[in-house]
Amino acid sequence: MSNLIITLISIALVAIVATMVIWYGSSAFQGSGAKAEANTALNQASQIAGGAVAYGATHGGSFDGIAVSDLTNSAEQYLENVPVPPSQATVSGNWTLMNLNDGDTSSGLNGVELTQDTTGDAAATSAAICNEVAQIAGGVGALPTATTSSPSNYLPATGRTFDCLFYDSNGATTAQAGDPTYLVYFASGTATSSSGSSSSSSSSSSSSSSSSSSSSSSSSSSSSSSSSSSSSSSSSSSSSSSGGGCSGSGYSISGAGQSDYNGCYANMGADGNGNTYYELDSSHYIYLYPGTAWIIGPDLDTTSGNYYYILSDPSTPPLTGWQPGGLPSPMPTLTAY
Repeated sequence: MSNLIITLISIALVAIVATMVIWYGSSAFQGSGAKAEANTALNQASQIAGGAVAYGATHGGSFDGIAVSDLTNSAEQYLENVPVPPSQATVSGNWTLMNLNDGDTSSGLNGVELTQDTTGDAAATSAAICNEVAQIAGGVGALPTATTSSPSNYLPATGRTFDCLFYDSNGATTAQAGDPTYLVYFASGTATSSSGSSSSSSSSSSSSSSSSSSSSSSSSSSSSSSSSSSSSSSSSSSSSSSGGGCSGSGYSISGAGQSDYNGCYANMGADGNGNTYYELDSSHYIYLYPGTAWIIGPDLDTTSGNYYYILSDPSTPPLTGWQPGGLPSPMPTLTAY
């Protein structure tokens, strides 16, 4: 009898332990798995955003009607293949290029969006991924952005480059299983208003028009500045080639795989768009392509030919993190002087 009792107690204990492992183990796995899948999704979104901006830069600033697949089908091949979203983030959805201000996929571009699943086995994990994305974007304790069931915009919260939006169906502050969730990633810049103000969309909506006008203004600004800059750029070039230091103010480039881009780039003041640009000589420039990216390339204010680029829109060019736009590795490093 005592052996039977001990056996029954043992069976009961094993059952309890198994239940605890399933319950707590799955919760822990869901937490760590959600963070990993959130990072994977954000890496994919970053790749797509970079490819889309490079595509637009080589197509006159036009993003009208492009799809993610267009980034792999073009001769330039901005993406090697179309990223497949993490299986626990979405089962039926795919990455979409769109205007985050209004969700329009037929014209304009300022970001990448992924609609996550609200039903089935992936619903709980999709919500967990949504919450993880918000914390990666805003730090520990940061919350995802609540929106309507059919959002009028998909903009990240103020100051964030990426975010997760969720439809708050029950007054919760975080995404819950079954809530519609949307992972979004700006192709350029950060959000200036979580309500989709016109200021946050101005660079995106005016990108095409400003790029068309910049080509005409760039030729005049380039020609007008060429005479005044010839002595400065030639002295910078000769100084660089002889191994001497740079004079004046500007940026020096070193380590570029395309060696003729290494050298001293003098500050030439404002270009036709009012942005400061830097010149090595008449075929080597550092400039801000309106509303999209910094370019190291051969033609001021256009993106013809091959170049290096970086998705950033600050007042000064980034020192590292450059990407190839047809020019070979290694990537250049900038140093202010």
